[in-house]
Amino acid sequence: MDSKPKAVYRPSKGFTYYFILLFGFAALFGGGYVIWIAFQKLYPDLIMVFFACILILFGLYAIYSYLGRKTIWIYDDILVLKSNLFSKETRIPLREITSWAEIHKKNKNNSWDELTIITDAKKYRFESYNYTDYTDFKNNIVRHIPQNIEFEKILEARIILKISICLIAVGIMFLIFSFFNLNANEKTLIPENFYQTRQIITSEVKIHKGSKGARSITLTFEDYPEFDFKISGDAYDAMHADEFVSNVKTYDTVYITLAKDDYEKKLAKTKPLSFFDKTISYYHIDICGVATKNENYLNLSDYFAEVRDRHQNNGWIFAGIGAVLSIIGVFGLLKKNKIAAA
Repeated sequence: MDSKPKAVYRPSKGFTYYFILLFGFAALFGGGYVIWIAFQKLYPDLIMVFFACILILFGLYAIYSYLGRKTIWIYDDILVLKSNLFSKETRIPLREITSWAEIHKKNKNNSWDELTIITDAKKYRFESYNYTDYTDFKNNIVRHIPQNIEFEKILEARIILKISICLIAVGIMFLIFSFFNLNANEKTLIPENFYQTRQIITSEVKIHKGSKGARSITLTFEDYPEFDFKISGDAYDAMHADEFVSNVKTYDTVYITLAKDDYEKKLAKTKPLSFFDKTISYYHIDICGVATKNENYLNLSDYFAEVRDRHQNNGWIFAGIGAVLSIIGVFGLLKKNKIAAA
């Protein structure tokens, strides 16, 4: 190998890559902070910890994606790949390269080319978005090497296979959700499974708007300041929310209805807490009914009706989505077989 390379191709360092690196470190610190916050409480919320771990994994992947890109040195007789993250070099003798293949990829926002250099022992991939002078690099490598059309067909068939399997898998998941919604066990929706208690409000009474437009009301009470009592989802849709926030103020007395299980385990503490009771939304309690001495803003019968309607509507919506995704996936498999046979 000559001491001086013919060409050197370094990874791009545009705004996008600095943003990815910044996002990676932000995700690491953000996920770590969320986990630290979760474990400050007596019963850490496992859902919060789970999503924090997912955020940390995304951060690690983003950092690896940026630092793990390879600088390419081309000599007269050898191709050298060196990662920015590891000191290890990969050496590919040019005489061992038997062919090459290139496919075009795209997603919602971008498109790029993926070059595969093929040797008898291994295949090496290079994405065009990683190198500003990708075309020059490709021409330097493949100038006197045959293009492998058959392998390009295999790559295209693999992509279609992966997408089809994902679509079918997601479609089946939606069909399962549909089955459970349409066959939901509503025997628990009886007044005997709920408990009404008198409470004094200590928080501001207002409607909260979520990022996706969902609305809810969160209350805290004098007797149980450590818990957040929330009216959301089916309960919010069934209640007279605007009248409630207009007429009821801080320090007013209300009668709230909640699941008897929540009352007995979390508030009265007459039943033992299970592992999941302690670690999944322990400090969150759903309100299913709310009234004052003179007005009923959310009664159980309206709440029950809203739950039943949601089960039916979601069931048919999930069934339609699941069927469409599964059918598209099956057509994708048929297309993959045609490409492979061509």
